[in-house]
Amino acid sequence: METNIREIVNGGQLGGFIGKKISITGFITEKNPNGMAFEIRAADNQIVKITLRRPLDRPIEGYIEVHGTSMGKEVVADEFVVFNNEKFDAKGHNKLCTLLTATTSKHGSVLNEPYRTPFGILKMIATVASGLLIGAAISKNIANFLEENDLFVPSDDDDDDD
Repeated sequence: METNIREIVNGGQLGGFIGKKISITGFITEKNPNGMAFEIRAADNQIVKITLRRPLDRPIEGYIEVHGTSMGKEVVADEFVVFNNEKFDAKGHNKLCTLLTATTSKHGSVLNEPYRTPFGILKMIATVASGLLIGAAISKNIANFLEENDLFVPSDDDDDDD
């Protein structure tokens, strides 16, 4: 049984999936006259060359989803689906590609949940409060030391009511 697992990527992410099965969506910008290749503008506005295993048997235009193998900035296509609708949300698809690769490893497995510190907010509040209290106590002791040794004596002459 053959598995058909592929990564959904944009043009900028192709280099991280060299030799792996991918799916990329974009707008057809240029077609080779021999029907064996074309270029697409991927959802992140990167130009990607698509090479076909067999020549096109029909004209294609508009948005297309290509399934194939990444070769860096080029994809060797196994199959493709042409969209019959021009209302493709390229920004949303680009965001999807970013989110999908942020939660998976380079091998495609889902990353573990990040470590969460138990009682994290309580620990933060306790740390800040104790830091403020200790800092205030140290400042008070230093001020008393300076005043006792006549290194600094606050004067009451600071009032300029004249």
